Order: sequence, then C-alpha cells, then structure tokens
Amino acid sequence: MPSTALTFARLPNARSAYGEQMYARGRALVADHGVRIDELVWDADEVLWDWVVDARGMLRSSARMVLRGDLGHREHFRIKPGIFELLWGMHHASIERGLDPYMRVWTNGYPWRAWRVAREVPGWDALLGPPARSSASGHESFAWHPRFFCRADFARALRALIGPDDGAARLGALPPEAREVVVRQLRSCPFDSTLKVPELALLAGKDGFLASRVLVDDQEWNAERFAASGRVAVHVVKPPSPLSLGPMQNAVWTAPHRAFRPLATRIASAIASALVRAVRSRPGTVIDAWSGQPLDDYPFVEFSIEIPDTMVRREWVEPLRCLRRDARPWRR
Repeated sequence: MPSTALTFARLPNARSAYGEQMYARGRALVADHGVRIDELVWDADEVLWDWVVDARGMLRSSARMVLRGDLGHREHFRIKPGIFELLWGMHHASIERGLDPYMRVWTNGYPWRAWRVAREVPGWDALLGPPARSSASGHESFAWHPRFFCRADFARALRALIGPDDGAARLGALPPEAREVVVRQLRSCPFDSTLKVPELALLAGKDGFLASRVLVDDQEWNAERFAASGRVAVHVVKPPSPLSLGPMQNAVWTAPHRAFRPLATRIASAIASALVRAVRSRPGTVIDAWSGQPLDDYPFVEFSIEIPDTMVRREWVEPLRCLRRDARPWRR
C-alpha cells in the first residue's frame, strides 16, 4: 500500500480529475511497466510547458532593443496539463521501490529562466532533486545541477571535444553510435546547441544522465539524433497554432491565453502511452506522441516572466559566442 505521505492529495498541484488520472498513470509506468524515471530525459519548452512572446510588445520595445541593444522581454507560460502530475506519480512510485526518483531535464534554454519558471511551478525543484552544491541558491542551483543540462553545458562539452587538449581522445572514447552522431554534427553544424546525446553531459561535468535511454522532445530532429545515438525517443507532436506568426512559432499578435487554447490537449496521456512502448522498443526507434483531444476542465497554470537583458546575454548569447571565438584556431 502506498505511504500516506506519497499520495496525490499531498501534491503541490491544484486538484483535478485529469491530474489524478495522470498521477495514477505515472505510478503505473514504474510499478507495472518498468519505466525508470532516471532513464528518461525531458525537454522543457513545448513538453513541460508552452510559452509565447507578444509580438506587439516586442515591437513596442524595438526602439530600446536597437538603440541600447537591450534583449530583455516578457514571456508568457502555461504548464502542460497533467504532465507534472504524471511525473509526481513516477517520483512517488520510485521512492517506494528504492529507485532513483528524480527527473532529468535537457534544454537549449538557460538556468536563470528555468529557475524563474520553477518559482511558479511548486515542487519542480523537488522532482529534480538536490543540486550539486548544497550551498547553491537562486538560479545557480540550476546552473550546476547534475540533472539539468542547458546551453552553457553544451558549450562546455563541445569545448572538451574540439579543444587542443585530448579532444580527439575524448571523441574516440565515445560509444560508436554516439560518436557517429557527434562527428556528423561537428562536420555539418558544430555549434547547434540543440544536440542531445547523454555522453555530452559527462563531458560538461554533469553525471546525472549516465542511465539516460529515452528522450521526450517536441523537435523531431532532436528525437532522431538521440535515437541514432543508440537509444529511443518520444517525439511530442505539437498541434499547429493558427495564431503563431509563420516561422516564429512562439510569437503571437494576440493575447497569449488565446494562443494556448489549441494546445490544451490530453498530451500527457499520450506521452505516458508512448513511454510504455519506448521501454520495449529497440534502439534507434522514434515514437510519436500526439493528442488532439481537448481538455477544458483543468486548473491551468499560467504566468508571465520578465526576462532581463543581463541574463539573456550572460546565459544565452555568451556561451556560444565565446565558444565560436575560441574554436577558430582549433578548427583550422
């Protein structure tokens, strides 16, 4: 019997019928289907939450951006319905069985933004588990977290691979499938920080991804490369939004809450079903998770965040800018 401390009633999430269903599905993934939460890698944007920027607001601040080079802006978020309840179910079932109970997150984003989102999503830090440094606070707890990989970590890993000191040896030590994926990227688009191959995490000094074998990601190209590295991926198919501005998928002209409406589906249930298939699939497999089934009766969590220019520059722009600069002599 589940411990009274590890129940849906104790979650920091608002109560809902769908949330309770997803919590039960999360428990069943571990208890009945052998899905290990420490073997899963979760993308953040469009998987854990949806987000948009108001294009009109960006235009209003364009003069500030041009004249002062200010990259600060506002982003609007809505948490994917049922996804954190699903994760809590896996977390609790793992604790009861003495398994690693913590989730892994791999994003092309940056620590300050993740930390700021975590302030709006109670319990997300608990699902990630303790940071690498017990004294770390604020966004530093994400920057050095062993189970959180971000854009700056990619820069560190790539620097280790293409630098003059033992870079070739480190590349040669990668498992054959992973090495082939990384070499192909180094030849075609070396600074594409969306690459997700678990071996890169260790090169960046993060040991929380050693067991990773299933990626959950909304970008098909990310899923294909992860699967090609000798693993399995779940591709979360995002419904098209009629309000997005063409190629600018996360920019809208209208009120953000309207852009979120077509994205309010039972995708967490589809992801759960895909994970059951994933742990039974051969390496190299990509499984689509899609749900167009609408979900209306749910306590949606929406919030907005002001992103400061200093953090965009320090944690988004600078890691790759510095890497490109330092890599020039190495790549001649």
